[in-house]
Amino acid sequence: MYYNVMDIARYIINYAHKTKQSISNLKLQKLLYYVQAAFLISDREHVCFRDVILSWRHGPVIRRVYDEYSRYGAGEIPYQSSYQKIALVDGRLRLKRETFTDQFLSEDDAALIDRVLDGLLPYDAWYLVDRTHEEEPWKALPCYNEEITPESIQEYFNVHSGRIYGKFDQ
Repeated sequence: MYYNVMDIARYIINYAHKTKQSISNLKLQKLLYYVQAAFLISDREHVCFRDVILSWRHGPVIRRVYDEYSRYGAGEIPYQSSYQKIALVDGRLRLKRETFTDQFLSEDDAALIDRVLDGLLPYDAWYLVDRTHEEEPWKALPCYNEEITPESIQEYFNVHSGRIYGKFDQ
């Protein structure tokens, strides 16, 4: 089992707003990376999402999420009460507005994500960029746009789990 990365991104954005924290696309990308790390080292039998995490100049990125929120540039991403999806309506593809709810998450998974966010949301995006650049999963890749594999994330964070929750001295 795994979640749609866009639903996880919306959940993170809304959590940031509910806790009165700033959230940009750059910061969202780093938070998704750490959320995936938390799932990978937990006793869960699944990853949080299956989308590939890429090594970009400013750290880990999930391309689909980046593309969706790039229209905000470095600015604040607004609260996500709804979103558009492509649906088949009367035999034709149409954009359909859907209400977003966090009911898709299990209580345990929401608690894990919340723990990651509580530890990391207080940091600004550039601080998180610098932290990801110190970490082996990003650092070890020879060039940009390479996959940061779940295995490399899991191996690194099994030893440095505190970083997932904002304890960067570990």
